[in-house]
Amino acid sequence: MNVKIFLSLTTLFLGAAAVSACPPADACTEGEQRCVSGNDAVVETCEGGAWVESDCPTDQNCMTMGNGVEHCMGSM
Repeated sequence: MNVKIFLSLTTLFLGAAAVSACPPADACTEGEQRCVSGNDAVVETCEGGAWVESDCPTDQNCMTMGNGVEHCMGSM
């Protein structure tokens, strides 16, 4: 095999390995919740490493608590 081809393939392989080792830009922790910007009737929950959108129960909205936790809750 030509040295130039070998080096090109090695660089390609190492670059692909480095990219696959990086977490996704929007990675999440299982069970974590966040409010959907612009729609307080919707919450996203981390399921299997991906954000899944769902409606808050009737008479509840997604709110951010003082400690940064976001979830659906009724008004006080």
